[in-house]
Amino acid sequence: MAKTPYSDLKSEDILSAHISGLQHSVNKIEEVLNMKIQNVTGHTLVPVTDQDDPSLRYRIYEGTIRGWLDNPSPVIYRNGAPVDPSEYTISPGHGVVVFHQQQLSTDVITADFTYVIAGSSVLDQILADMAQMQQQITDLQNRPTGGGSAMFHYPGTYRSHSVAGVGDLIEVKDQSGATKIQFVTDVDFTGQKTSKAYSVVNPSYATNILAATNTVEFFPFPVSETTIYDQMAVQVDSNPTGGLVMGVYANEGGKPGALIAQTVATTLSATGWVELPFQSGDLQLEPGLYWLARSNQNGVYFGRCLYAYQAIPLGDFGTPTYNGSGNYPACALRSTGYTYRSNLPAYASSVTVQLLKRNFYCSPWIRRKP
Repeated sequence: MAKTPYSDLKSEDILSAHISGLQHSVNKIEEVLNMKIQNVTGHTLVPVTDQDDPSLRYRIYEGTIRGWLDNPSPVIYRNGAPVDPSEYTISPGHGVVVFHQQQLSTDVITADFTYVIAGSSVLDQILADMAQMQQQITDLQNRPTGGGSAMFHYPGTYRSHSVAGVGDLIEVKDQSGATKIQFVTDVDFTGQKTSKAYSVVNPSYATNILAATNTVEFFPFPVSETTIYDQMAVQVDSNPTGGLVMGVYANEGGKPGALIAQTVATTLSATGWVELPFQSGDLQLEPGLYWLARSNQNGVYFGRCLYAYQAIPLGDFGTPTYNGSGNYPACALRSTGYTYRSNLPAYASSVTVQLLKRNFYCSPWIRRKP
C-alpha cells in the first residue's frame, strides 16, 4: 500500500509547505471518494475576538462549517445585505473571511455557500452493489432446485405450475447392468426423483376438465432467473361461456399475497387456445416464488390441464380444510364464496381460500417473452 512519507515535525516552525502538502492529500482522498456536496444559506460566521490588540478584532470571521467550494462563489452578507467582495478576502476551503476593515461588534456576518459534506458517492455505490449482491445470494439460496420446468423456461414458450423434473425421461441401469429408459413420475421435497420403467413414454395433459364457476384458483409458480413475461393462456375444450381473467400474485409466507399483474379480461365464445396479454404490458419477475391465478365466471371445461403428479404439491395430512378430494397432495388453492369480476382481487387475503385437492389442475399457462 502506497503511503505518503510524512515525518513528525520537531520544534521547527510549521511551514506553509507542510499545510499545503496535507491539503493536497485531502484533495486526493476527496477525488477518489467523489465526495457529495450541499448548499447552505444564511450561515452565521463567528468573529475572532481573542487578539490582544482590540483593533484586530472583528476582522476575521469563521464558519462552524468548513470546506466551502469556490464554485459557485460564496456570498457574504452583513446584517442581511450582500457585502462587496472588494471589502474582504476569503479562503473557501477553510471557511474563513478576512475583512480589510474592522467590523462593528453588533454586525451580523452570514454566508451562502456550497460545501463538501461527510458523504461519498463512491461508498454509496459500493454499499448499493453489496446490497444487490446480497440479494442475489439470497435469490440463489431461494432458487428452486432440480431440473425440468421449474429451472428452465425457453423464450417464446409457456410454463405452468409443473413440478421440477416430472415428465423427464431418464436413463438408468438395472441390477443386471442393462440400460432402461424411465419416466419421472414424482419428486419428493428433497428433490429426489422416483420413477417407473416404460418402454416408450409420451407424457400428456388432461383434457376436458371442468373448472368451478365463480372462483379464483391459485397455483404456485417458481421463477429461477430474471424473466420477462408477456401473456397468459388457457386451453378451452368445451362450454366457452362467461368471463375469464388471469394474473400473477406475490408470495407472502407460503401463501399468495398482493396482485402483481393481471391480464385483460375476456368473455369466452369459442373453444381453443385463449391468449391474453397483461393489462400493463410486459411483466418482469425476479427469482423467487409466485402464484398464477385464474378466475372464470361459468363452468368451463379446460384442456392442457396437469395431472396431480405433474403439479407442484402444497402439502397434505394437516389441519387445514380441503376443497375436493384425490389420491395426491393438494396442489392449488381455491376461493370460496367469490363472485366473478373482470378485475382480480388486489390481495389474495381479501378472499377466503382452501387447499384444493383433485386429480387434475386447470392451471393457467404463462409465456416467456420471445
